[in-house]
Amino acid sequence: MSSSTTLRALPGFQQSKTVTTFTNCLFTSLATGIGSDYGNTPANLTYTDTDYDNRIYIFFSTFTSNTTAISTQRFTRIENSTFTSNTSLAASLNGRNRQQVLSSTFNNNGTAVYLSSYIEPGDTRTNSLGFQMVKGNTFTSNTTAINFANLFNDNSTNRTTNVAGHSNQWSTSVNNTFTSNTTNISGSGYATS
Repeated sequence: MSSSTTLRALPGFQQSKTVTTFTNCLFTSLATGIGSDYGNTPANLTYTDTDYDNRIYIFFSTFTSNTTAISTQRFTRIENSTFTSNTSLAASLNGRNRQQVLSSTFNNNGTAVYLSSYIEPGDTRTNSLGFQMVKGNTFTSNTTAINFANLFNDNSTNRTTNVAGHSNQWSTSVNNTFTSNTTNISGSGYATS
């Protein structure tokens, strides 16, 4: 999207090996502002953006009064954006691709940031600290600020074989500010540094 694009009625949906960047966009009063299908996950764990065929970047954008502002299953980076009064989910980031929520503001949403992956046996692609990063954000008056909801494919959160450890062990919450949320962080096993 161009730097001056405003989306008021037409949401964005990404599919099929694309890189999409939203900068200075407004998403308001939509069922879903930005969505995607599952995309492709690289064969090996990587922190290099270009190793992901499907990427969504969201910079300096505003999401107001949507049911769900963002619902993706691809590599997603949200940075310097504002989410206000999104009734269900502000950012629902799912799947086994890298996810980052950085330096953004979340006010009066249902769940502000929801992160969920379904991890197969032996899958080490998401098994590294900071793979899901929520850093430097401000959360005010949300029902739930952050929900780390990753599960292994047997619906457990702890495992001693294959990918041993906690299903949220690669999730990180660092330098976030929380004020008047009903729940600041839901989930366990995540890192704080």
